[in-house]
Amino acid sequence: MPCYEVRIISVELKIASKAILLDAIKGLGLSHRLSSDGKMIYLTGVEINLETGIANLEGGYQGVFNQIKQAYSREAVKTAAKKFAWATKVQGSNITVNKVRW
Repeated sequence: MPCYEVRIISVELKIASKAILLDAIKGLGLSHRLSSDGKMIYLTGVEINLETGIANLEGGYQGVFNQIKQAYSREAVKTAAKKFAWATKVQGSNITVNKVRW
């Protein structure tokens, strides 16, 4: 591949909550910025369009994007557990959720 080529990968990302996504990005300690209209999130090597659900990645940033997806899933589970008063137990990268009976 010539040195002047840049590979861009587009990935569909299904985001239900912008707030959860931002919490996940902050939890990873990644620096980001929002567009002025709040429809785009920019990170180094990653652009996420919140309206279309498409993320554009530069080559080599797939690992960062996978970390964001995993962190989003963890934050979504934590948010749901908090909402429904479920007990959660974190073991490494896994979260176990238990419904508490009253």
